[in-house]
Amino acid sequence: MDISLSETDIASLLSWLDEIPISKPKKNITRDFSDGVATAEVVHHFCPKLVELFMYSPANAVSQKMYNWNTLNQKVFRKLGYNTQPELISCVVANKPGYVEYLLFELRQKQQNHYQQQQQHANVPDAAESIYGGRKVAGEIDGNGGVDVGMRTPAVGSFYGGAGNPGTGTRQAFSNPIAGMRSNGSGGVGVDEKDFLIRELQETVQMLQLKVTKLEQLLIVSFLAKLHFLFS
Repeated sequence: MDISLSETDIASLLSWLDEIPISKPKKNITRDFSDGVATAEVVHHFCPKLVELFMYSPANAVSQKMYNWNTLNQKVFRKLGYNTQPELISCVVANKPGYVEYLLFELRQKQQNHYQQQQQHANVPDAAESIYGGRKVAGEIDGNGGVDVGMRTPAVGSFYGGAGNPGTGTRQAFSNPIAGMRSNGSGGVGVDEKDFLIRELQETVQMLQLKVTKLEQLLIVSFLAKLHFLFS
């Protein structure tokens, strides 16, 4: 697998990450992102309605790391049009240098492309509330027709020892895409729009099922811990 990035690409990526707050201090990108939690926080920063952060637990064990990454890959990345390879995830989990940079570089591109596609699909410049939740998104078109990849939110620490310069683009205000969908000629909802709604509902059901599974696991762990305490 070719994961080579130019020095310019890496510098751009690190500067971008410096402007995104994550829960842990930014010390070493390879270790900081190996369990998937920081990546979930990065996606949540741009798409707060797409990521449920409580589903991702900080981990040192490979099994929990893989659970976090598989959840991201199945429930989040695919909505951004990003299908990451299992080999890549395994290398990230194993803290192999260079792999997480490559993954995040691709993820940033997919996120930017997905945002632009959301705008085109809605056919209005401010109708991407579905997952972006009114937050300014990297890759946003500025008033001069250029792309602003900066963010207004300051970072908590940085990989270069200092925060990058925040972007100066204008924050977009997004509306609900369902309200902005085009209707068919008879004033009803078209086939494409119905398919879109069905997919959204199916994804919601899948997300709720995953939440239930996670909560069941937590209850089992809590129950076993109580039993151990009572009989120890």
